[in-house]
Amino acid sequence: MRLYADRPARRARQVLADLFALGWLALCTAAGRAVHELLGAVAAPLRRVSEVGRDVDTSMSEAAGTASDVPVVGDRLGVPFLDVAAAGRRLREAGDEGAALVDSLAVTLGVLTSVVLGLLVLVPWLAARVMFARHATIARHLADSPGGRDLLALRALVNQPVTRLSAEVPDPVAAWRAGDPETSRRLAALELARLGLRA
Repeated sequence: MRLYADRPARRARQVLADLFALGWLALCTAAGRAVHELLGAVAAPLRRVSEVGRDVDTSMSEAAGTASDVPVVGDRLGVPFLDVAAAGRRLREAGDEGAALVDSLAVTLGVLTSVVLGLLVLVPWLAARVMFARHATIARHLADSPGGRDLLALRALVNQPVTRLSAEVPDPVAAWRAGDPETSRRLAALELARLGLRA
């Protein structure tokens, strides 16, 4: 399988396209990470809410315990503190759930950003690279096989501009029909050159 062209200009374009695809992949990864960090920053206030709720729960539970030590009215005196401690627990749970939800959303959107942006360039790039490798491998195989040169010459007659054909062979169709081996060689070389391959 041929991954790169023989001709330097075409090979240089292929290498540049490969480097561009790698650079684009790095940019997509950075964009996904930026989206993740941006959304992750939204979770910070929710974590602070959770910490406040935990502190309220802890301090009010301790206050309820201290109030319950008061003789006679201790049990009734601790009830408001326990109610505030329960509110602190609910606040902590809400902060934890919100932060977990935002973290999950940040991961999902970060990955989606990277994947979608990456596919915009990587799918056409990969299709072009696979198509080149397939065509170049087949063309090279034809060039090396008996009778393959004639098929390449026929493909040149179909794919090449008329001016280029006429510049290479004065009457290319008649010469090809006559079975002129030199005409077949020249036309096959034109088709290989179109693919970036040397004859």
